[in-house]
Amino acid sequence: MWRILGFFAPLFGFSILFIGASAVDGEFSREIDQPPEVVAGALRNVDISGQPHTLAKLSRGDRQRVPEIVVQRNADGFSWFVMSGGRSVLAMTARLEPRAGGARTQVETEVAEGEQPDAAGVPELFRTPRQMAPLFAVAVERALGDYIPRSERSLYSLQERPWGYQEGPRG
Repeated sequence: MWRILGFFAPLFGFSILFIGASAVDGEFSREIDQPPEVVAGALRNVDISGQPHTLAKLSRGDRQRVPEIVVQRNADGFSWFVMSGGRSVLAMTARLEPRAGGARTQVETEVAEGEQPDAAGVPELFRTPRQMAPLFAVAVERALGDYIPRSERSLYSLQERPWGYQEGPRG
């Protein structure tokens, strides 16, 4: 009996880990019960580098090298650019599409490499779309949290502090 349990326990553990890791896949697509102007107002002040989940993924040395992030209002939403040497390293976009005659808004996010994806001096987290996409999705969801029913929000956006995150120097 113990042999069978010993054989299946690691498989079960890896299954749980995989399911948990895929809970936030990096894309945010949701219809919000607010007009585009209200949604745009909520997204205007998204702070990607200051999110607890972002800080938790950075090593202590990388926290000193958080790059400049420039926000640009587009015709169909917002774009955030991680900058290095005047060129974009990573582009994060939130598109806003009016629905129901402008009474509702469809919000979709996308993260892509910028003009200079291999910029030296920029922490890897801010250069890699695959790593940044879930953090960006959580930042957008947190910004829109007042307009999303609590039961429909991801666990990551509901947390005040992610597991393992602590402010100040690590011991």
